[in-house]
Order: sequence, then structure tokens, then C-alpha cells
Amino acid sequence: MFTKEFAVIREGEVLIIELWYQYNARKLVRERKLELTEQLLEEARVAFPPPTN
Repeated sequence: MFTKEFAVIREGEVLIIELWYQYNARKLVRERKLELTEQLLEEARVAFPPPTN
């Protein structure tokens, strides 16, 4: 889904970006065998910036 080009994304729309952070936070959860927490989500926001496309 993240490699697909979207026809219309409005300025200020953050849904796809929040999905990106959730996706990467859940990858960290699986790797570390932890529970999803706000701290882990924040770590994903810092460690995995959204791709430019």
C-alpha cells in the first residue's frame, strides 16, 4: 500500500502518515516481542520518517 501512488491527498492529511508510523511500530513490537505502547510509537516516528513519495 505504501508504494501505491494516490490520486488525491489533501494538504494537511495525515492518515497515511499515521498508518506508516503504526506499521513500523508494529514491526518493532514483533522484533522485540513487546506490547505496543505510545513510547514505541514515538520511537517509530523518530526512527522511520515517511518516504518522500
